[in-house]
Amino acid sequence: MRLRPPTGRTDAQDLLFAGRSATVEGVLRDDEEREYQAVTIDDDPAAELHRWYGRFHYYRPDEVEPL
Repeated sequence: MRLRPPTGRTDAQDLLFAGRSATVEGVLRDDEEREYQAVTIDDDPAAELHRWYGRFHYYRPDEVEPL
C-alpha cells in the first residue's frame, strides 16, 4: 500500500511516512466499528522487529492506496 494521509493532519508521523510504501499486517476495528489497517513501513530497517513485537502504524482505509 502507499500511505496517503489527507493534507491538514497534524500528526508528525503521518507526515513523515506520507508517500511511502507499507505492508498491511492486519485489519482491526475499534469499539465504534471504525476500521484501521495495521502496517509496517517497507523500507524501515526495523520493520521485521516491529512485526515481531506487534508494533504497527495504523491508517484508515481512506489514507492508503493499493500499489
